[in-house]
Amino acid sequence: METGAHLESVLPRVAHRQWTLSLPFTVRFQVVKRPKLLKRLEVQLVKAVWRWQRRAAKRFGADGLVRGGAVCFWQWFGSSLQLTPHLHLLVPEAQWRADGTVVELPPPSDVDVAQVLHRVLRQAKKDWADLDAAWPEDEYEVLQQRAIQERLGFTDLDLLPRRQRRLAAAQGFSLHADTAVHGHDREGLERLARYGARGPVAECRLQRVEDGRYQYTPKKGPAFTLTAAALVRRLVALVPPPRLHLTSFHGVYAPHAALRPLVTQPPVPTSAPPSPRPKSSASLASTGRRFTSAPSAQTSCAAPAVGGAPSALSTPPARPPRSA
Repeated sequence: METGAHLESVLPRVAHRQWTLSLPFTVRFQVVKRPKLLKRLEVQLVKAVWRWQRRAAKRFGADGLVRGGAVCFWQWFGSSLQLTPHLHLLVPEAQWRADGTVVELPPPSDVDVAQVLHRVLRQAKKDWADLDAAWPEDEYEVLQQRAIQERLGFTDLDLLPRRQRRLAAAQGFSLHADTAVHGHDREGLERLARYGARGPVAECRLQRVEDGRYQYTPKKGPAFTLTAAALVRRLVALVPPPRLHLTSFHGVYAPHAALRPLVTQPPVPTSAPPSPRPKSSASLASTGRRFTSAPSAQTSCAAPAVGGAPSALSTPPARPPRSA
């Protein structure tokens, strides 16, 4: 939730589109054992989308070099608590010139999405050609392999094909790019960012039933029930590898990009700075007494006598003694 709110406050006010790359079932365990393969797919997907955007920008009259941006989220899970590594790429439908001016772009067509996926698979062919079969080497990897194969709450109805726009599939990979928000829809942008950075389990969908088991209701599909031990085993299998960045920034969104200060918005302060509290009359009086009693204040702040009258900060004259 904090990631989504932060991105909504700093990302530019242009349209953003979500590109989701799903992997075939046969290579998911290899990605789990070698996360670098997914990182290479991420870079190749970003470059393929930018290549299509630069060509579209030239068709709209953009001359010179233009640069794009992207935020990539790694998700290690699916909606039914299965181990499913895939990518969510949040890309602005715009590119920027060297002076920071924006070049807005049209949405992709079905053919454009298919061409992007074809280029990604062509670039990734070398990485996947020489891979050997992956086998579990310990009990934890056996648990991960079962989490890939066993989808909780699985039904045959989910296998029915549906025709969707901006959806391409080839060699078991699928690329979906039909989810987008307008540049002024900041709430929608926050929802997309929160969706990419979310965890595997939504607490509002998990509840404990009377017999002590737990019932989970996914966003799609029927609810399923499992014991506490089975739930813990599944959640352990969904833990991503250590020292792995699940959120990455590319292009003009990168931390050290030269155009980042011109493209991103300054974060909005959550609250106004506290105003200084006014001092009470008692504290002001005590402060005045401290200043008056200080020797340096007497020598530097004493006003000169006017018309022979003694100064307010000078020593008053001694009183004459009384007569007997």
